Amino acid sequence: MTTKTELLARANEHYELTREVARELAHGAAPVLPAPIVYELVADLKNSVGYTAKELLTHIATGLVRSLDAYDVTDAAGDPQANAVAAADFINRAADLASQIGQLLDQAQSAIAEQGYKTSDS
Repeated sequence: MTTKTELLARANEHYELTREVARELAHGAAPVLPAPIVYELVADLKNSVGYTAKELLTHIATGLVRSLDAYDVTDAAGDPQANAVAAADFINRAADLASQIGQLLDQAQSAIAEQGYKTSDS
């Protein structure tokens, strides 16, 4: 059985790889990307930015709120509980948006799943 630490490490590696590809794409001109390549890129983004991000963000929000009972939390800006709950709410809202991203990327993949391409060599 895979531990949570191993899962988080694997998710982080996947996230870093996807970020690297995204940075490379962002710094160059818009490349010509045939559907099979886009399909794989979208799969990586869907898994790292969409569904995985929702799960990770939900756990982060829960962990933040649980920390209020586990630690003597201080907050120079005001009420630690109110601020942690507010932050958790924002994180959970971001998790919901990440889920929507995952759903939209699923739909994008479905739209191009059967596409291929021919090169001048084929």
